[in-house]
Amino acid sequence: MVFKFRFQQLLDISLFEEDEIKNRLTAKNAQIAEITAKINKYEEDYERNIAERAEEMSKGHFEKFQMYEPYLNVILKSKLFFENELEVQERQKQKIMTELLEKQKTRKTYEILRERDFESFRKEMFKREQKVLDEFGKKSILTLDDE
Repeated sequence: MVFKFRFQQLLDISLFEEDEIKNRLTAKNAQIAEITAKINKYEEDYERNIAERAEEMSKGHFEKFQMYEPYLNVILKSKLFFENELEVQERQKQKIMTELLEKQKTRKTYEILRERDFESFRKEMFKREQKVLDEFGKKSILTLDDE
C-alpha cells in the first residue's frame, strides 16, 4: 500500500502560490534597488555640481554660475520624486512580505497534516505487518507441533 496524502493538491497549490509571491518579492527588490541607485546617482550629481559651482565661482566665471541653480533644483526635485517612489515601493514590499508569511503558514499547516497522516499510515502499516508476521509465526509453530 502506498501513502497518499489527501490534501496533496492543496499543498502543491500552496507551494506554487508561495513561489509566485517569492518571484514578486524578488522583482520588487530589484525595483527598489534600481530606485536606490537613481537616488544615489542624483546625490552624486548634486555634490559634483556643488563642487563645480564652487570651482567656477573661485575662478570668477560667473556666466556659468547662474546655470547651476536651475539644474540643482531639477536634481533635487528628481531625487525627491524617487525618494517618494522608494517609500511607495517599500510599502508594497511590506504587503508582499505579509502575503508571503500567510502563504508560508498555510503551507506549513499542510506539511504538518501530511506528517501526521504519514505517521498514522506508518503505524497502520506496522500493525498490519506485525499481524501478518504473528499469523505466519502461529502457522509455523502449528506445523512444527504437528511433526
